[in-house]
Amino acid sequence: MVFVDVRHTLRTRASRNWPITAATIGSDIVGFRGLLFGLPCVLHRVYFTYSYRVGGSQHNGRFFVLVSSKKTGEELRQKLVGRSVPVKYADRKPGIAL
Repeated sequence: MVFVDVRHTLRTRASRNWPITAATIGSDIVGFRGLLFGLPCVLHRVYFTYSYRVGGSQHNGRFFVLVSSKKTGEELRQKLVGRSVPVKYADRKPGIAL
C-alpha cells in the first residue's frame, strides 16, 4: 500500500502539465483480496478498468476503490461503468496515465 501511495504521489506531481483526454470506465470485479483470507472481510475493493485513445492508439488502465461492503461496491460499479472521465497522460509515453 505504501508503494502505491508513493507512486501515486510522484505521478501526480509529474502530471501537472500532462495533456488531458477522455477515458471510459469499464467493468471489472467487486471482491476482497488480501493476505489473510481466513479473516472476516472488512473492506472490499471495486476494481475498474478504463480506456482512452491518444493519436489513434488505444490505451488501458486499472484502478480500485475501497468500499465497506460488497453491496456498496456493486452499487458503485453500476453507477460508474460506461461513464466518461478526464485522464491525464504522459505526452511522451501515452500509456502512462493518471
